[in-house]
Amino acid sequence: MKISPRVRIFLAFLLFSLPVFAGEPLTQGANFDEKIFSYGAEFSKQYNDFLYKKDFSILQNAVQNVKTHADSYTSSREYNKIAEQSRDFRYLFERIDADISWLTTNMQSANTEEVQFFAHDLLQTLLKLNNYRTQILNQYQQERFSKTMRNGMIAVLLLIFAILLLVSRTVLLKNKILSKEYEKKQSEAFAQAVFQAQEDERSKHSSCSQRTLLIVDDHAIIRSGLESYLSSHSDWRICATCANSKEPLDFLSTCPQNALPEIIIFDIQLSGEMSFDLIKTVSNTYPAVKSIAFTMFDTTGFILAAKECGVKGYVSKTQSETELLEALEKVANGSPFTKAETVFPFSSSRMFITSPYLYGHNFIFPVGFLAS
Repeated sequence: MKISPRVRIFLAFLLFSLPVFAGEPLTQGANFDEKIFSYGAEFSKQYNDFLYKKDFSILQNAVQNVKTHADSYTSSREYNKIAEQSRDFRYLFERIDADISWLTTNMQSANTEEVQFFAHDLLQTLLKLNNYRTQILNQYQQERFSKTMRNGMIAVLLLIFAILLLVSRTVLLKNKILSKEYEKKQSEAFAQAVFQAQEDERSKHSSCSQRTLLIVDDHAIIRSGLESYLSSHSDWRICATCANSKEPLDFLSTCPQNALPEIIIFDIQLSGEMSFDLIKTVSNTYPAVKSIAFTMFDTTGFILAAKECGVKGYVSKTQSETELLEALEKVANGSPFTKAETVFPFSSSRMFITSPYLYGHNFIFPVGFLAS
């Protein structure tokens, strides 16, 4: 069974809190060496034997036993704990130590009265120590009971918290199960929306990659003007601009088949030479690329010559921008465009009889005539 992070945190907290709930023993060193507290009666008996027999060896052995047990107890945790909180308790052991030191050092050389004085003082201190320790331990027992009650209340509160946590977890799980189908539908709807957005984005990029233009004009101001207007007023993207008859062929030769421009806008005259051969070469080499003539020459002869070279649309530079956009849309949809269609329609089946143009002195003039 998988345990949620909140439950794991609670269990870890409960585990680390067990020592607190159990409570710290109030007499941690009680079993270390307690003979020092019961030695008052025994020392009293030995002291009385000393007084009766006047045998210093009896007192010396009694003092040595007290010193051994006192040293043992003062190194315990209980002594340190009580001594930190009770100055009187610490003073009693200091007094015991002082009496033992004097007796150990001066017992053989001092007179009997002095020895009796310090031995009696040691006896009285031992009795006071035992009584004082009993009072301290009783006080600690009361504190321990209070602490146990407090820890018990904390444990109950934590247990209630755990129950509430588990109940809330159960409710959340139930709500999750009940809303699973709804979430699934929401997820599917979101996935569908994301997929549709991606499809729209791909379609947009695909459309942009197809609706591309190549501008061929020897006037820089015409190239920049066309690029600026078409980029801001239509969805046509200018993939490149060329200034002479060589640049378009170089560009098309390096362009991947799937990235060819959809339409090329040609100027009829490029740097003093006519671009009909260029248009015909592009139309024959790249039949999928459509051509539009954009020129200042708007006579019938030029229109017919451009049509024979493969131009699908003919726009005069004197016409408006909207007419250029109209020409781009019509040619892109497969329809020819020219404003001279009232006289010589592109879509007409009429054909001129022979070659429509001759070259000479940078001029073109029609020599054929239309069949009636």
